[in-house]
Amino acid sequence: MKTMKRAAACLVLLTISGCGPRVEEEPLDFSDPQTIEESCRAWCEVDHLCCTSSLEEGFECSTWRTEEARCFAECVASESEFSFNEECRDDYYTNIACASELTCEEYVEYWKEEPGHRCEEEKNGRREMLNKGCFGM
Repeated sequence: MKTMKRAAACLVLLTISGCGPRVEEEPLDFSDPQTIEESCRAWCEVDHLCCTSSLEEGFECSTWRTEEARCFAECVASESEFSFNEECRDDYYTNIACASELTCEEYVEYWKEEPGHRCEEEKNGRREMLNKGCFGM
């Protein structure tokens, strides 16, 4: 009987502690070059892993993306290359940071633009960069 009461008390505590207020994560600060480097490094690792594994017939990656060093260099240089303003920079790197957290299966969905993929909102934000004039066109 005591064991059941303890188990019930533990269950109540677990339930209560799981229902408390959620702390929202602070958005990444892409004005910090280290944050950009970390996001790019993680994205290029995921990209390289997922592009070099044969997950699905018909999913191909461009050559520059399969070379981790080149991928990283181009990703980090994007901020200056495209003359991003702060909003453009944040849209670009928020997308990179989201994509860096995907599994390979999710990554294929991301590149194929499957509706409802986890980074859909971030990828759409990156796409809107053209409309915002982020690429100096």
